[in-house]
Amino acid sequence: MTTLEELKNKDPDELFYFVGNDIAESEKIVAPRYSYWKSVFRVFFRKKINIVILTLLALILFVSFVMPAVWKFNAFENVQNASMFNKSPSQAMEMTGGFSLKWMLGSGNHGESIFYGIVASSQVSLLLAIICAAINM
Repeated sequence: MTTLEELKNKDPDELFYFVGNDIAESEKIVAPRYSYWKSVFRVFFRKKINIVILTLLALILFVSFVMPAVWKFNAFENVQNASMFNKSPSQAMEMTGGFSLKWMLGSGNHGESIFYGIVASSQVSLLLAIICAAINM
């Protein structure tokens, strides 16, 4: 009979070996335990670009879903204020009193924050993508 220690010491190039006529002994599996998901994660996280892209995806999800819950978006905030129409980021921040994430991309044709508009539309796009993926599954 072949023991586990003998199998571990065998030549790795030897793929097949004689087990014998014992049915119980021939059914034993001496390979190490294999986890599919552990193997997938090990291969996935081996590349640095995958970690960067996963971090970028987490940042996009955070900006799309957490930020609107914290900072409420009002698309019609400056519609009546004609002085806020079509302002560059520096002009918009100067008019509103200093640096603000809201005016980081400036203002649009009707005085709305372009950054907040992109955040709100990205939330809609991501929800639509998640719903379509769920339907396909």
